Amino acid sequence: MNDRRTDHKKLCLLVMPFDEYGQTRLKAFVGVPQPNGEIHGTGSYRFDNGNEYDGLHITAYIDYNGIGQNDTRGVWGISHHYSDVRIETPEKARDIARVLTAIDRGLTKARETHGYLRDEDYAQYVFRVAAALKIPSVYFYGSKRYGEMHGSRYIKVTASDLQSHVVNLVDAIHNNRRHEYI
Repeated sequence: MNDRRTDHKKLCLLVMPFDEYGQTRLKAFVGVPQPNGEIHGTGSYRFDNGNEYDGLHITAYIDYNGIGQNDTRGVWGISHHYSDVRIETPEKARDIARVLTAIDRGLTKARETHGYLRDEDYAQYVFRVAAALKIPSVYFYGSKRYGEMHGSRYIKVTASDLQSHVVNLVDAIHNNRRHEYI
């Protein structure tokens, strides 16, 4: 997708909760795991591994309305898009178009093979996008307490692990404990 082949084995998706205008959201972006355990975003320069993913976000909103514990219906508005991207060259525009096309094809194939997702199933959506982009791993940026207990807030997850973390985050937000994550 750029002048040299992207080494997808060295990339991951990182899912993080964050606040935007008083609303808690989930955002996944393509990152590069570092030797010290941190995950940095991909660079935007043509020579950076994964530069075609710079600005790609997979997002969802967390609903503040009280919903039952262990219920993921507090997640809505799941989407993928590019944001905060400056397109100065036709190559960058083509790279973005290729990524979005790959996601569209991958999601269509997954839907035909595995069926439709529930509207609020952010975890499965993230994993379907990762598969479409041939990105091998997904991490979740965990709570402050998790980081204190394990020495890092970056947690490598499966789809069911991610779903559990999302349920815990929804529960924390509904019980006025979002400070544990944000």
